[in-house]
Amino acid sequence: MLPRDLLARCAQNFPNKVAYYCGDRSATWSQMDRRADQLAAGLQQLGVSQGDTVAILTHETIEVYEHFFACMKIGAVRVGLNWRYAEEEMRHVLKDSNAKAVIVQARCRETIEPLLPELVKSGVLVVGYGSDHDLELDYESVVERGRDGGPQYPAIAPDDALFISYTSGTSGLPKGVVLT
Repeated sequence: MLPRDLLARCAQNFPNKVAYYCGDRSATWSQMDRRADQLAAGLQQLGVSQGDTVAILTHETIEVYEHFFACMKIGAVRVGLNWRYAEEEMRHVLKDSNAKAVIVQARCRETIEPLLPELVKSGVLVVGYGSDHDLELDYESVVERGRDGGPQYPAIAPDDALFISYTSGTSGLPKGVVLT
């Protein structure tokens, strides 16, 4: 069984049970499964494929889990960017992980602002979410883009990368730890 299968099972067995709370928002298992499918399909339509890295820069929100599950479904590698990173640390993690896309919460826009020109120049997809993110690609539009067709599920081996977790960088720049 793959991690992506766990979400489908939860959605099937507990469709109306709340999976996540975040402030006054909540999402059931069936909503999480559907939104993760739509995000995954939308990312695939934008050119993200198995093995590509999709980073996210955010505080704790339900979108963190939609992103993680979407990556699981299509075999993309999830990378979380710490919103406390200094500019050089953020640049290092994005380059080291070879990020193809980065999802940015509006309240974290200022953190990544200095890197936007080089990300765009190097072809990294930058997707914003939340009000007033002012980025070209919008998260909800990407989710909507994937609404009419589910994602293509690639064959995933147990030793394929699932996510990269970066150390705190106490003795230099953060180091990536690949988890399967």
